[in-house]
Amino acid sequence: MATKLTFEPRRKLALVIGIGDYDNVTKLRNPQNDAKALSSLLQRMGFNTAEQQLDKTCAQLKN
Repeated sequence: MATKLTFEPRRKLALVIGIGDYDNVTKLRNPQNDAKALSSLLQRMGFNTAEQQLDKTCAQLKN
């Protein structure tokens, strides 16, 4: 008899980053709102979301 294997992750994690302020490009208006909405949706789907990272530089994201 074959054994059915199932995989259930112990936890679901999501990191949502919203950046709208780039060098040499006009500032985007909605990435922060989009990131907040996506984070909220992921939480309703059972994900644990890390603190939202909005308009951070590469160096800030590394720290």
